[in-house]
Amino acid sequence: MNDTYRLLSGALRVFEHFPEAGCEHFFIEHDIENPNFELLHNQYSILEIAGDGSDFSKAINLMRWVHENVRHCGGGREVDISKDAVSILNYTFGKGKMPGIFCYHIAIVYTECCLAAGLTARTIQCKPFSPYDLDMHVVSMVYINEIPVSAVGV
Repeated sequence: MNDTYRLLSGALRVFEHFPEAGCEHFFIEHDIENPNFELLHNQYSILEIAGDGSDFSKAINLMRWVHENVRHCGGGREVDISKDAVSILNYTFGKGKMPGIFCYHIAIVYTECCLAAGLTARTIQCKPFSPYDLDMHVVSMVYINEIPVSAVGV
């Protein structure tokens, strides 16, 4: 058995028994009154892009728009821009892979676009448990009213 396997399987055993209780006081704050949302509406027509459909269709429309207009190019240097959707869009919108945007930039843009369109969303940092993996990933999570919690297995 190799050392990496032992290390990682041992690490997983640390979390073998998750408690059922303990999350009742967990709270997530959503910045739904961000002044930049007005700029997103005016400069990038976020409400029109989201459309008038269901929460699910709005989330998909915004995801496709962000994917088509804000391209990922990891592995480059850190860019010196503010970490908000308007600044990131002003830096990279429609420029292809050249500006060097990372996953956390894209997650910020998508999350803030969803919030600006009235959807509940947040960014999540996925940090590795392995001491050999120094990379992380950042994603967006969007709450869809039409999908009952029981349907997603929570």
